[in-house]
Amino acid sequence: MKKMKVLEEFLITSHQNVRSTERTVRLHGCVLEWLKSNYPKFKLYDWEFEYSISGDGYGGSFKIDIVGLNNDIPKIAVLVKCPNTNIGKNLKNYANTQCGESGRIRYWKEGVINEIFFVTIFPSIDPVFTSNGEWKNGDLLRMMKHTNPTRVIKGDASGTNTKVELIDICYDIGDLSQKRTRDDFKIIKPVNIRIL
Repeated sequence: MKKMKVLEEFLITSHQNVRSTERTVRLHGCVLEWLKSNYPKFKLYDWEFEYSISGDGYGGSFKIDIVGLNNDIPKIAVLVKCPNTNIGKNLKNYANTQCGESGRIRYWKEGVINEIFFVTIFPSIDPVFTSNGEWKNGDLLRMMKHTNPTRVIKGDASGTNTKVELIDICYDIGDLSQKRTRDDFKIIKPVNIRIL
């Protein structure tokens, strides 16, 4: 995989306003641009963000982050996560979410999505903060070895015509040794961006 520059530019300020719509819009745009540069077939589709479906696998409605359309028919779903802090404490929850979201799309009553891509972008060191905002770290990559939903998701998908791909993109924070508090993470220097 190549062309990490678009992700690098997003990551510099990715620890700011993490729940804002503006950050989400930027994230989805960067991920789609990165996918198009690494998966040539992505250039053949029309793309929509925040695509709503009804009658999902749970019988309700669901909003898909990014959808690739062919003649107005959704064929590719992309679900994006970019957590920044306390990731290790939530690894099982993230895995459960991926399994649930996969099922909601695969068993959508329309049943027209052929591929689901889960794109998760995260730092290799898990920034965790004390109650007074001081930084302490955790080795996220070591913790991740105990939580891998790939087998479950792909096993569940084997009964459908939907291909599921998990793309975990990890990065190091190059100026990490200079960080002391939550505020120090407002601007980071992302380096060594790679796919696990």
